[in-house]
Amino acid sequence: DLRFAQEFFTPVTRPQADPGLRPLALHRIACIYFDQKKYNKALPKYRQVDPADLSDDEKAVYDFRLATCYFYQKDFDKARPVFEKLRTTQNEYYYPANYYYAYISYKQGDFQNALKSFRIAGQSELYKPVVPYYLANIRFMQHDYDGVISDAATLTASSSPYLTEMQQLVGKSYFEKGQYE
Repeated sequence: DLRFAQEFFTPVTRPQADPGLRPLALHRIACIYFDQKKYNKALPKYRQVDPADLSDDEKAVYDFRLATCYFYQKDFDKARPVFEKLRTTQNEYYYPANYYYAYISYKQGDFQNALKSFRIAGQSELYKPVVPYYLANIRFMQHDYDGVISDAATLTASSSPYLTEMQQLVGKSYFEKGQYE
């Protein structure tokens, strides 16, 4: 319960509190806000935490959640380097970090890195339904119309929230190729 955690941890988070307990308390409060998807409240708490005070396992959680908070605040310039670091380590954050890194790269026009990380994220069942859409969009922007059509074939066989958009991209690709039938 958030109210209980705030009452319990708030005295420990004050600057005059025990320096050994303060980072852990701030981290715990940030995690509670994060779990409730209150990223705007979690972010300031995470920023008060010195990662050097955390265990290796806590650092991975901290890094991923800090980057995710930045992501949902649309501060992609701060989120991207953290996801970039996380995307190379095979752990529970490997696929999500690759997906978020790819999405940010895509939005920033870095299509090479976006393609590479989307392909990795697409190996996860969680991201498999949406990754072909982004791959096809990148290929369309790069005028690789055969690649768009190929990506669409994988997507139409699966359930995807982007099925209609993919069908439109396929139509545009055939049009760009001069194949009007």
